[in-house]
Amino acid sequence: QSAPPPDHHQAWLEDAHVGVAATVIQARLRREVRLRPDANLELDLALDSMERVELLTELERRFNVKVPPAATHEIFTVAQLVEAVRPGVANDPHGAVASPQDESWSVLLRDLPPVTDPVLGGLLERRPLLTPLMFGLSRIVCRVFGRVQVSGRDHLPPGGAFLICPNHQSYLDPLFASGVLPYRVWRDLFYVGAVEYFQTPFTRWVARTINLVPVDADSNLIPAMKAGAFGLSHGKVLVLFPEGERAMDGTVKKFKKGAPILAQHLHVPIVPVAVKGIYEIWPRNRPLNWRLMLPFSGHRVTIAFGEPMAFDEKASYADSTAQLRGRVDAMWQRL
Repeated sequence: QSAPPPDHHQAWLEDAHVGVAATVIQARLRREVRLRPDANLELDLALDSMERVELLTELERRFNVKVPPAATHEIFTVAQLVEAVRPGVANDPHGAVASPQDESWSVLLRDLPPVTDPVLGGLLERRPLLTPLMFGLSRIVCRVFGRVQVSGRDHLPPGGAFLICPNHQSYLDPLFASGVLPYRVWRDLFYVGAVEYFQTPFTRWVARTINLVPVDADSNLIPAMKAGAFGLSHGKVLVLFPEGERAMDGTVKKFKKGAPILAQHLHVPIVPVAVKGIYEIWPRNRPLNWRLMLPFSGHRVTIAFGEPMAFDEKASYADSTAQLRGRVDAMWQRL
């Protein structure tokens, strides 16, 4: 049996606002986790960035408040979260408030940036010369350096918006996974990538050229999700790696919920993709093994596209994520 909370914790819980907020928070935690005002949302409660956004949105609905976006970056502990949603304290009185029956992400993804947005608007630009040139270069790289074997391209939807979701083995995954796509799909691709890799003038030019939106998905999750929703809502094809990071050993790891959330609320399918053989070329935390890219190395990269998966808007994000991961892992095991 767990020990009772200290007196100052108990006094904190006896506050009427805290008591209601604590009930909402506790419902999202494992049963054995005890709330403390100084508990860190990430380190102590093990809430990832997606779960923190969902929890904040639920509390905003419960207390009929809207926390200013700038203030959300300063919430690290349970006490800070509870105080941020206390009515009349540091809230935005002009912020839109979700009705109780609304789901968190359906509300967050409802108001998307306009086409005049200086960054996202670039996704809609047509590049009649540069796009075919980049497509040709990616084809050459895949054939010469990866000797890629592909299956399942007939599963790709004939048109419209959708997501392409591969497992993540290496920095080279986007190059090989997109380089084997038909031009009708390739010309509509876009990505949402980590801003830390696109901070020089050259890398920013690369990002614009390949339709990549640099966003810090950990500290700016909502803008990252809205960037994905913006492109999908305009008929684009989003390449998104659900693991969120490269696997340490090349196997399929835990998936995050971002892809199913976008698919469910934008009503678009997900094409599951399994990649194998890229990890050996450039493993995480190790240098590029350029010898495997030589013409006579005998090494092959294999990529399989699966049948599109559709998820109901009201489905559990966790269930949808588990289904997507299960499909990708089963395809990867067969490669």
